[in-house]
Amino acid sequence: MSEDHSLSVLAEVRSEFERIRDLPFPVYASSIDTEGLFLMANPEAVRFFNEPDEAELCKKKVRDYYRYPAEREEVLKELARSEPGEWHKELTVRLRNNMKGESQKVRFVSKPFFDERGQLAALLCMVNRVGRKEWFK
Repeated sequence: MSEDHSLSVLAEVRSEFERIRDLPFPVYASSIDTEGLFLMANPEAVRFFNEPDEAELCKKKVRDYYRYPAEREEVLKELARSEPGEWHKELTVRLRNNMKGESQKVRFVSKPFFDERGQLAALLCMVNRVGRKEWFK
């Protein structure tokens, strides 16, 4: 993704993030490059991932919080097939909510953002915790 276009995608992600950042559950945006870094996060996401603040979380790679890192690749493949501008609501994974390895079953509600070539470039995600009963339905 070129610098100009990546800035364009980032501006689009930031605008959408600002609209939903005050929701009462974890909301974050991440890049879809080899790093997969957190780009921004609301206070609920900072607490969920057990980091001291947004700046610290944004130094981390999203894939490091997957209980099973291969799940991230599956999530990205699924989201790459999504229609631009649509929220995807059917992704359930285990995320580590701290680097000690403790994990939480979650359902993502994710909005993919695509670059000028139609390639997945960034994600905006809301994290909904999944209860034990719901997980096994």
